[in-house]
Amino acid sequence: MMAEAKGRSYGLSAEVQRRIDAKYDKGVEIEARNWIEDVLGEPVEWGQRDDSPGCSFADGLKSGEVLCKLANKLQPGAVKMNNTSKVSNPAMRATKEKENIEKFLTFCEQYGVKDRFSTPYLYQKQNVMAVVNTICQLGSTAQNKGFSGPVLGPKIAEKNERGFTEDQVKAGREGHIGLQAGTNKLASQSGQNFGLGRQIAGVGSEGTYD
Repeated sequence: MMAEAKGRSYGLSAEVQRRIDAKYDKGVEIEARNWIEDVLGEPVEWGQRDDSPGCSFADGLKSGEVLCKLANKLQPGAVKMNNTSKVSNPAMRATKEKENIEKFLTFCEQYGVKDRFSTPYLYQKQNVMAVVNTICQLGSTAQNKGFSGPVLGPKIAEKNERGFTEDQVKAGREGHIGLQAGTNKLASQSGQNFGLGRQIAGVGSEGTYD
């Protein structure tokens, strides 16, 4: 157990690690767990220990095999997974596991997931909440991609682009000048719309899931 704790703190001070752990959301983790299993159509062998926030969740994903399977469910043939269970050499197995995680992260980038965890966040359990957040963003992105399977998180709102003709822009500009000049002859219900701000909706991973 002491070795595990030391591994988790690699590159991080104890105080920073405590702050990260304090922000862990077990409820969101459970939602991510359930979604992964629902998409895969099979149970995942999660870790048995939960002596630190996200420990059992990270243990279930550490080999990267579950993540690669998840990617291939969302986009068939997206990732070529390393079968780490057949590697007897510990150092070689660790390399293959990290390769799986990196393959998954590359898939996420290409798939359109903007905020992604770093491999040590999962492998050394430095910031498992970042892993949960990435999974949640992946679930939302999958909805935008037309994935018809299980749902996780809200659908990411697409940017609403508005286009105006040159005449419309000119009319709006002239109407604005007329109002400033103190006349209401150019003001109308439609003319006032040019001064309104656009509605822009978006989903940020840190604010939503963290």
